[in-house]
Amino acid sequence: MQDVACDPNDIIGPDGFGEEKWIPKSENMEFTIRCENAESLATANANSVHITQLLDPDLNPNSFRLGSFGFANMTFNVPANRAFYSTRLDVRDSLGIYVDVVAGINVNTNEIFWDFSSVDPTTGQPPTNPFAGFLAINDIDASW
Repeated sequence: MQDVACDPNDIIGPDGFGEEKWIPKSENMEFTIRCENAESLATANANSVHITQLLDPDLNPNSFRLGSFGFANMTFNVPANRAFYSTRLDVRDSLGIYVDVVAGINVNTNEIFWDFSSVDPTTGQPPTNPFAGFLAINDIDASW
């Protein structure tokens, strides 16, 4: 049997008002995408995770800004007022790996994205150990 990771997702956003769930135009529409490497489906940590979310066509893609993200009981803050972000996280002390992160918005398609990739600090490649990925089995705290 091959070790695999599996992640059901959900989105939490503003409740809105009334039956139509209206949100004032002046209010930021903050939301969180949650991801879990489900214990009932996964047999390995996730080495790489790619998240995309299509935004409503009525939203102005130029108003999109990134927020914080997290996994493995850690939270990372994106510098303020960013629509694009790229970094290498050094989590060798807790997970034994680096994690490359790229996030932003494709203004042509109105789609946001987060890409996470585990990197073995010795080889500079994805880890070969199926339990060395950044998103552990049943990490219910992962959010973007």
